[in-house]
Amino acid sequence: MKVCLIVEGAYPYVNGGVSSWMQGLMLAMPDVEFVVQSIAASPDANLQFKYQIPSNVSEIQEVYLLDDDYVNNKTQKKVALTGEEYDAFENLMFESNPDWDVIIRFFSEKEVSLNALLSGKDFFKMTLDYYNANFRRVAFSDFLWTMRSLYLPLFTILKSRTEKADLYHSVSSGYAGIWGCMQKSLYKRPFLMTEHGLYTREREEEIIKADWVSGIYKDIWIGQFKKIGECCYQYADKVVSLFEDARRFQIELGCDENKTMVIPNGVNYQKFEGIRQKENQDPYINVGAVLRVTPIKDVKTMISA
Repeated sequence: MKVCLIVEGAYPYVNGGVSSWMQGLMLAMPDVEFVVQSIAASPDANLQFKYQIPSNVSEIQEVYLLDDDYVNNKTQKKVALTGEEYDAFENLMFESNPDWDVIIRFFSEKEVSLNALLSGKDFFKMTLDYYNANFRRVAFSDFLWTMRSLYLPLFTILKSRTEKADLYHSVSSGYAGIWGCMQKSLYKRPFLMTEHGLYTREREEEIIKADWVSGIYKDIWIGQFKKIGECCYQYADKVVSLFEDARRFQIELGCDENKTMVIPNGVNYQKFEGIRQKENQDPYINVGAVLRVTPIKDVKTMISA
């Protein structure tokens, strides 16, 4: 059996959390062949593997979201969309319920230059139409480049290599989930998604606080990640969360309740039975937290609470 395990921004370069979970999963299933599909922002020669790769991992495939062919090259072959493709891309960008099958098929069946696509007449026209209807208070050049920046990472994933496998398993929604959706659509094999956090909500919180997105564009970025999340929930055969509140949020974000299930992270409590207990006369409540100190964990709110 071959399983594609798909991850964004973690294994094998980041310790702990999702990476440790993946390492444990692969070590616990020595008879299964794993192909790790790893997504990063850009190549970094200084990054080193943090784990000894298990012997049942046959390959690690890497994709860099900001390392594609978007350059000023006038020799690139022009990309012309069919009517069906134009509608699908316009719905993806500016409407709702895009036809992801059409979009996936477009990237899988055609040799697509992202430079040619994002600089092409069709992309320009649909962007201009939406701008004229909704955003004429800002400079069109800014709006156009924002749209190009927004869709470059997504289109990079959609034109990435694929692997024939028996099962696709992404450990989040987002770009990793899209990679799983694409391969599930192409090869008609099951797609399992485990959400250790809620990617859509995390990106929303990140964008709201971000300085790199000006206020007028925040809703567009948030809406984009919501569409990506909806696509992942649509294609996944089973969606796993770690606790019941997360499962309810998944349903609220568009996941079919019948697909959802909770598998809590287990703790071997016997390892902690010897910890010294609090003295009875101690009036204080002591709170312990095991977490990664990073903005998305919102340690300040925990301390305030």
